Amino acid sequence: MTAGRRKRHLAAIYDRAAPLYDQTGPAIYTHFGRLLVEKADLAAGQRALDIATGRGACLGPAQESVGPKGKVTGIDLSTAMLLAQEPGAPPRPALARMDAENLAFADASFDAITCAFSLPLFPDPRRALIAAKQALVPGGRLALSLWQEDFGYFAWLDSWFRSSSKFPAASPARDPIAQDSATVGFQKELGRAGFDEIRVTSEEATFSYSSPAQWWASLWSHGFRERLEKLKPFFLYQLKNKGLEAIRQLQGPSGIPISLRASMIVGRNGEATRPR
Repeated sequence: MTAGRRKRHLAAIYDRAAPLYDQTGPAIYTHFGRLLVEKADLAAGQRALDIATGRGACLGPAQESVGPKGKVTGIDLSTAMLLAQEPGAPPRPALARMDAENLAFADASFDAITCAFSLPLFPDPRRALIAAKQALVPGGRLALSLWQEDFGYFAWLDSWFRSSSKFPAASPARDPIAQDSATVGFQKELGRAGFDEIRVTSEEATFSYSSPAQWWASLWSHGFRERLEKLKPFFLYQLKNKGLEAIRQLQGPSGIPISLRASMIVGRNGEATRPR
C-alpha cells in the first residue's frame, strides 16, 4: 500500500471510529493526554501544536497550561475527529485537517508539540519527526506517547485476537526500527532527527469496563477497528462470541479491569543539530 493510500485508509477508519472514540468505556485517552501535556511543560502564553489530535484529549490540558494569551492548534487527517470535538470555552483551539508529515506551518511556529499514540501509524515517522522539529522554536519540546504493547491489556488483546481470529492480521502500529522496542526505536529516531536532552518515562494506569458489551463496543472506537473490519461477517460473529466469553472471565465486582502502560518520550529541539 502506498503512503498516500495508507493515509486515506487510516483517515477513513478514524472517521468511522470518531463517534465512539474515548466515549465508549473508560476515558483512557483523556487520562494519558493530560499526562503527556504535563511532560511537554507548557507555560502561560506559549504556542502548542497537537498532532493527530483525535477528539482533543491533549487540547484542553494544553489550553489550560498556556492560558488566554497562549495559542493551541490541533491537526488530524480525520475530518470526523475534528468535527466531533466539543467547542469548549474560549479561547478555543484552532483545528485543521493536515498531514503530520507535511506540516503547513512556518518554521519555529510552536514552543511545544504533542503527539499521543499516533507516530507509529504514520507511513514515514522519520519525516514527521523532522517536520515537527522544523515547526518548533530552538529549544522547543516534542512530547510523544507510545503504548507498551507487550504489557497488560494490549498483550492480552493481541494474544486473544491472534488465537481466536480466522485471519489474525498484524497490527499496523509497529516499531519502524527492527530489533528495538517501540520506545527504544523512537528514542533513537528523535536523536537522528536532531532532538537532544531526550528523556523517557513510563506511566501506568488501571481502568475498568462496566460490562462485556461495553468492552466489545470499545474495540470499534480506536485503531483496533482496522483488524475487525478485515473479517468477514461470519468470522466476526464467531470472534465476538469468543471475545465476550473470554472477557467475562476477567469480570469482577467492580467491572472488567484493564492495565495499560505508556512510554512518554520528550526531546528538545537542539538549536545546532540537523537531521541525519
